[in-house]
Amino acid sequence: RQPMSDLARVPDECHEFKANVGGLDITFTPNVLDFASMGDQTVALRLSAQVAGLPAAIEEHVVAVRHGCTILMISHLAPGSPDRAVTESITRTAYEKIARRQ
Repeated sequence: RQPMSDLARVPDECHEFKANVGGLDITFTPNVLDFASMGDQTVALRLSAQVAGLPAAIEEHVVAVRHGCTILMISHLAPGSPDRAVTESITRTAYEKIARRQ
């Protein structure tokens, strides 16, 4: 449960962070993503990545769903903004597979 709580605190405790990835300076900004509840616990974030010198940001949906002791992580990346309905569909399909096995 601790990893889920830690992830849920990211938007409040880390308003932005910077990294150099492959020689590119990138500023990341995390925000809470309005998302359907699944499993025992769900955390969903929208991570905006702005590459220095480029006009548009890239957005990623990062979703974690806990089912018992298993944590499912989904990352959905797209130019502009990923479609939340697609992210939910992908996550629900993966979660249902995990839930059936346990």
